Amino acid sequence: MVKMYSAGVGISQPVLNHLLANRFGHPMTTHLQTAPIEPAELALLRRRVASRLRQLRLATYPRLSQTAAAAYLGLSESTGYRSVGQWESGEVVPNSAVRPQFRRYLWQALGLHAHPDEFAALWEEIAIAWDWPPLSDVDLRELRGDATVSAAPAVVEEAAPLPVAAAAIEPEFAPRTVATGKDAPRATASRRLLLAGLLAGMLALLVLAVAAFMPNFIVANPLFGNGPAAPEALHANLGFEAAQGLAPWVVVGDPTCAHRVADAAAAYSGDHFLRIDATAACDSLRYDLVNPPALGATARFAVWARAVGPNTAAVELVLWPGQRSTGEPSMGPKQFARFTLDDVAWRCLEVALPIAAPSVNLVRAEIYFDDAAQLDLDEASLHFDGQSACQGQTPRLTNASFETGARHLGWSFLAEDGCSWEVVTDRAGSHAGRHYLNIDRDSPQCTSLFQDVLSAPLPGVTYRARIWVRATGDTPVQASWTLWALGEEPASSTRRVVATDQWRCVETALTAPLETYDRLRAELYFDTPDAVFAVDDAWIATGDRPLCPPQELLLNPGFEASNAAPWQEIGRCLAPAQEGEAHSGAGFVRAQKAAECASLFQDVFAEIAPGDSATFSIWLRAAGATPARGQLALRAIGDQTDTAETPFTLTDDRWVCLETTLTAQSGSAVHWRPEIYFGSEGSLYDLDDAALMLGTAGACPQAQYALQRLDWLPGTVAYPGSGISGLVEIENLGETPTQWPHVLRYWLAATRNGPPLVDEASGTLTVPPLAANASSGPLYFDLALPPSLKAGKTYYLMVDTGATGLSGSQRRRALPLKLEPCSADSLFCDIPNGFWAQAEAEAWYTDGITSGCRSETQPYRDLPFCPQQTLSVDTMAVFLLRHLVEPVYRPTAPFQGVYADVPESLRRSRWLEALHDELGFMERSNCPQVEDELRICPQAPLLRADLLRYLAAARPVTTTVDAAPHFVDLEDDATFSALATAFWQAGVLPDNDPACPDLGMGPRFCPQQPARRIDAAVWMVRAFGD
Repeated sequence: MVKMYSAGVGISQPVLNHLLANRFGHPMTTHLQTAPIEPAELALLRRRVASRLRQLRLATYPRLSQTAAAAYLGLSESTGYRSVGQWESGEVVPNSAVRPQFRRYLWQALGLHAHPDEFAALWEEIAIAWDWPPLSDVDLRELRGDATVSAAPAVVEEAAPLPVAAAAIEPEFAPRTVATGKDAPRATASRRLLLAGLLAGMLALLVLAVAAFMPNFIVANPLFGNGPAAPEALHANLGFEAAQGLAPWVVVGDPTCAHRVADAAAAYSGDHFLRIDATAACDSLRYDLVNPPALGATARFAVWARAVGPNTAAVELVLWPGQRSTGEPSMGPKQFARFTLDDVAWRCLEVALPIAAPSVNLVRAEIYFDDAAQLDLDEASLHFDGQSACQGQTPRLTNASFETGARHLGWSFLAEDGCSWEVVTDRAGSHAGRHYLNIDRDSPQCTSLFQDVLSAPLPGVTYRARIWVRATGDTPVQASWTLWALGEEPASSTRRVVATDQWRCVETALTAPLETYDRLRAELYFDTPDAVFAVDDAWIATGDRPLCPPQELLLNPGFEASNAAPWQEIGRCLAPAQEGEAHSGAGFVRAQKAAECASLFQDVFAEIAPGDSATFSIWLRAAGATPARGQLALRAIGDQTDTAETPFTLTDDRWVCLETTLTAQSGSAVHWRPEIYFGSEGSLYDLDDAALMLGTAGACPQAQYALQRLDWLPGTVAYPGSGISGLVEIENLGETPTQWPHVLRYWLAATRNGPPLVDEASGTLTVPPLAANASSGPLYFDLALPPSLKAGKTYYLMVDTGATGLSGSQRRRALPLKLEPCSADSLFCDIPNGFWAQAEAEAWYTDGITSGCRSETQPYRDLPFCPQQTLSVDTMAVFLLRHLVEPVYRPTAPFQGVYADVPESLRRSRWLEALHDELGFMERSNCPQVEDELRICPQAPLLRADLLRYLAAARPVTTTVDAAPHFVDLEDDATFSALATAFWQAGVLPDNDPACPDLGMGPRFCPQQPARRIDAAVWMVRAFGD
């Protein structure tokens, strides 16, 4: 007796009938009898479905984004929105694996539970357009359980008994509320009884019609023989549930090796599974399917299997094409797949066979066992021209850590007997477990090790694979780790790895394109000839989470190997002898700069996307009596090369840690190159403990630097397109002094704690070494303001010391900045009419001394002067020389290398040397000197006192030491006080300078404040009489 229930919640009776007709067919409109749809009509239908899906999503309130839709459907967090967009544009048809989520998405997320008629109509179009199955009774029960619409209780009636042929059909709905009261109208009950009887009769006729007129259709899924030689046709026993025995399966060998186990909790599905114990001398389990599909079809045989207990078992799935005869069938070439079962989790195993000969009228599916194998089998299937039965199965590698020993390796070599290999038992030497695999590439035929994962990859899903590799010996080995999606047009992703005698993890990721693939393959190619590779702990998974842990990217980073490889020299740099203690460990390398020596580097191959950052760190010291100068560089190399460089000067034999950080900008880079350039002829350099780490945090010890002060320079007014300066003060909270400069970052953000707006409005500031609990004093920085910024809006300068373990306000701080509108009727947009030094700034422009602060780097419609920006010594040299010689002057003398800290690559290096030729060497207040070399500190801001000294050297004035000092903050330095007073008396220095107000104490000079561009303009124009 089958009970039929009316649609109690959210589905009307007519819609129910419509869905039932789609599920089981109707005598006049059965889905099985529908003529094939024309391609043009199918394309039109797909576009209509795609357009309707987009309309429904956009009509939700609040509106459902593609990202939210992807999350509802269980797609990838990072790429799922693209799949939703492709479905809604009609470019791509979703894989049927997402069908369960999709029907709930339509019903709940898109609100069609309130419009069941529209839901039914849309699903009917989806089933045709996407070749998806129509809704089943289980689908409808699940949807009803999900629905939120309330309704009156359903009335339950008993229907007439169904014919035997239809008795297996489940009722469409389970009762939510059963009403049996006496008040139910008899006429309604009778009509429902009649309707149920008629429906049952039609279903029975349909099943009989299908059986009579479409005998070949039922071979589409189960192991089902339907010809004269198959009396068991009505019971395929695919799940080993048949009570009468194993048939139609046949055991080849001792039949006692196979017995049925009744254990619903342990079975993959149903109540039973089959246990195989090959110690009873059985060879295989087979099933013969007669009347297979026509030429060109593909048969797929799948079964779920697992090992019994801790034992491993090797099995081989085979499909044979054959021809029936009066005796034993004649079999053609087989298709097979080998598997190793190494745990008690159920796995789907599968093999496929194309029907390539018209004479094939039998397909034999067979499972072979190795000697003494013990395994369980369940839920076999055989189907044709459909998706893999194993599709969607979580992929896994067999014997991933080689713990089963040599008996069941589970892996294959591309050339049989091409490699010499050994499973090594060594808990201390393995990466995981007790074993690892050694491969000796002692012949050219030994090219790769691979394993096929017979889990058909799903389109759009990201698969990741990793393996650990090391060299067995002192010579590094190189290998390539590839993940394949195999099919008619294979897709792959490869990562290279260079490994020393330390285990190294290599990982690659592949997002399956939107085509059909049969399986995945993880393959390790051996790139180094005549080498021994050790491999261990492979893994495969789905998702975006990396499988390899964070690890040092450099090989031989501490130079502990017998040679420096894989580090490479440009020229001959490495010195043979080493004296002194290493920074850590026993080894380090020494380099000596000579004419033929340029640098030492190592290439690290990696996937580099725009925005990826890496930090190169290394410990260095000067090994000789002379200072050792050079540059630390990090490059991202491809069609275009991005570079970060940090110059250094080593003055003694103390180890110091240097680092430089690079953020890749181009999208073509394929490897990082950390490099050390040697610049001092004859000097000795010691190197140790290098590190290359992804991200902006390096391996150098993190100084506990806290922000104590952050401010703009006095009188700062900011305009779009201009440049301004500020100051920061840092305190070392550590209990020990720092030994090397520290770099902090600053950037302009649209919001407090926001990300950088543009690269142009960001930078780094070098903090000098500080004693314990000592302050840096004011450190000055410049900030270029893009012209695209909006006047009247408040932005924020963010400063971050990068120190770990400090509170937020100590490590990072925000400084607000409100922009003023540019002056529309003045020469410089940031010098409005009435500005106190407008005349001097415009005189510079008129005389050709300058055309603005940023005219050489980027053209602007409105010229900025950047009056409040600090003045560097090389920029000052340009202005002063143009006053001394002529406004169009440019240095012509070749670079001489006058200053030890001024490389030829510095933009204005020859201007500094030309100023030295004119005025001689002048010592600066904030530029400490080193014995036997001249330094000018081009990166340090020029102080007001030093600007006046340069001006006095170029335009001397008569000073009187006995004259009454004019500036109250110069009383401790009579000589400089007299100089400043003389320039004030000459009208060069202004009264009441806005950058240095008197504060009610009298005029001040502020000698230790940085000079600004406007100071240079006012003082030089007045001093030279312009």
